[in-house]
Amino acid sequence: VDALGNQNSADIELFKVDSTPPESVKEIGDPKWWDEELELWWVSSDTQFTITAVDQKEPCAVGVEKFYVKIEWDSDCDGEVDTVLFDDEIPEPYQYNFTLDKECLHKITWHVIDKLGNTEETHVQYHKVDNTPPEVFIIKPVDGFYVYWDPIQIVAFAQDFASEESSCKGEECVVGIEDGAQC
Repeated sequence: VDALGNQNSADIELFKVDSTPPESVKEIGDPKWWDEELELWWVSSDTQFTITAVDQKEPCAVGVEKFYVKIEWDSDCDGEVDTVLFDDEIPEPYQYNFTLDKECLHKITWHVIDKLGNTEETHVQYHKVDNTPPEVFIIKPVDGFYVYWDPIQIVAFAQDFASEESSCKGEECVVGIEDGAQC
């Protein structure tokens, strides 16, 4: 109120603060196998991946602005990814579904940025793809020959090989036999 009695109406402004980065969730379908030694998932080209980005800290979340995904592949099996298979921004609804079609090592990198520039820490994960089934080799009976009344002793072994179509021919791109037990 001034000296003449003029009064200003109350001016109230409310501000919401969002200082929390958005989050993403990656899901891996089946088939998959966790390799404790390498600390990565082995998958096949049938395995579905889904990465979803959300800015979910209500009531102040401003929403996702950008969602980036990059997928790289080790084309020469030297243990280093060297070929970019996908590198793009994912549009709304901020969900990316994909499979890994090439055998061997893949690197998946992604992060999310909200409309205020809050940035999720970049995720980096490695996966190996093995699409080739193991082979069984029968050693006994030799050439399948046996005498009808004799018991049949069968000796066989299984080994997991890289695909002939794969650029990798060594064991670095085969998951191996699950238990290796004799039966």
